[in-house]
Amino acid sequence: LKEPRFLCTTPSPAMSRKLNLVRLDPPKQLDFGSGDQQVQTVTITNVTDGYVAFKVKTTAPSSYIVRPSTGVVSAKGTQTVQIQTTSKGADTNDRFLVQTLPHTSAELVTKERWATVTKEETQELRLSVCVDGVGGESRSSKVVVPEKNLPSDPKELKRLYDESVSQALAMEQTKKTLHQKHTELKANVESGRGDGGSFSTAHLAVAFLAGAALMQVLPFLGVELPLLV
Repeated sequence: LKEPRFLCTTPSPAMSRKLNLVRLDPPKQLDFGSGDQQVQTVTITNVTDGYVAFKVKTTAPSSYIVRPSTGVVSAKGTQTVQIQTTSKGADTNDRFLVQTLPHTSAELVTKERWATVTKEETQELRLSVCVDGVGGESRSSKVVVPEKNLPSDPKELKRLYDESVSQALAMEQTKKTLHQKHTELKANVESGRGDGGSFSTAHLAVAFLAGAALMQVLPFLGVELPLLV
């Protein structure tokens, strides 16, 4: 059974805020092939006349090895960051976040300092992930929520928002469970064991479509997946 891939929505403006401390190359997405040990590099260029500290985070820390994940770039200097996939491979739902912070020297910023950094102090840029030409900047579909259908009462809006978030989280958990089941069934079929279980290919396709729809809706609800070190 081949796992279907889906196009994702274009990042919202809040997710692609332009940096004025550094320039990234590539600027918006990382292009990986399928399989493990795929390597991509990101070049961070300091466009200021002072030191700039950086830290790279991802929503899937067990899927990537980032070297270096933190550092300091001197004035007008550059730093190359290597990102390699682990045995889990890359996924189009994965995201990377590059945090930057004005700094006073070439010494690394401590973990304690990064932990206390506020949104006002740092500037951020997110990178999407493309796998075998799918995802990332090739994403074309966009979910539009018509404002005229939204209630004007703040309490009702809050209730709808909370309800949507709960449903979205439940759908994401269901997707993960079905994905795990699909992996197990695929392994059984390839090894000649079992009858494929109780989930048909159609069921799995519907589940993945639901998951893809979830990833499109979340940004417009103001919900982002947690970014982990």
